[in-house]
Amino acid sequence: MLTNLDKIENYLISKDVRVTRSRRELIKLFLVSEKHLNADDCYMALREKKVSLPTIYRNLDILKRKNVIKEINIDGERCFEMKMFHENNVHIHFKCTNCGKIEEYNDEEISKEISREIEYIKTKYNKNVEDVTIIMEGYCEECEE
Repeated sequence: MLTNLDKIENYLISKDVRVTRSRRELIKLFLVSEKHLNADDCYMALREKKVSLPTIYRNLDILKRKNVIKEINIDGERCFEMKMFHENNVHIHFKCTNCGKIEEYNDEEISKEISREIEYIKTKYNKNVEDVTIIMEGYCEECEE
């Protein structure tokens, strides 16, 4: 049985993208990460594997263009998360304005409600909505105390 890494590699090869050692390491990082990563996060995690920062930036852009990862812009900072294997096209994030912590919520009820809104927009305005990102800001429980 194919792993998610195998599936991504096969997908990239089918799109004429070489799966280099550094690209494979970056994909593996996203597959195990539970948080949003920026280029510096990726570099810090992969520098011992001899992956340079310019290589990180190039690979982030390639993986984004090929819809393997998704870019989220939060306060002007480029963050990335896995896009492949996500069944839901609604991404809800909360960012603490004090400590900067970012959390993602996968709430079925909220997703259903937003999906209804997406269908309304598709019907009324004849638009094909592929992805929705909501970024809420406020104070997390730790900072509110």
